[in-house]
Amino acid sequence: MGPRNLHRCSRLTTEDGVVLDWLLKLFVVGTIITVILFDAAAVAVNSIALSGTADEAAAQVSGEIARGSLMSTDAQAVKALAVEIARSSGARVSRAKITFNGILRIRLRRRATTLVLGRIGPLEHLAVATATTRTGTT
Repeated sequence: MGPRNLHRCSRLTTEDGVVLDWLLKLFVVGTIITVILFDAAAVAVNSIALSGTADEAAAQVSGEIARGSLMSTDAQAVKALAVEIARSSGARVSRAKITFNGILRIRLRRRATTLVLGRIGPLEHLAVATATTRTGTT
């Protein structure tokens, strides 16, 4: 009598199955929404932080030129200093140059750390932020 009653109590009714099915769907949809929100926030934070890094790199390079410890005509040294500053924040310098009228332009790129977005081929480019800044050197 004991095992038979236990078997009868542990059996799921149709209503229980519907509730569990609904809870499972809710969990899956919630997980998908959470991953999408996490990736969107990671891309936004990366973009904002990269803009600040680009401004910081431009200010430091410009300051070195103003102090005289770096020549504005030495393009390799300008880019090397920008690369050093960008590398400390995980960014890559795609351009660092001084124009003929003394304007320093720096362009940085960095890939955001995402859960899914950076791993999907056609959407991969959305995880890469680019920041360009310019400042005077005189």
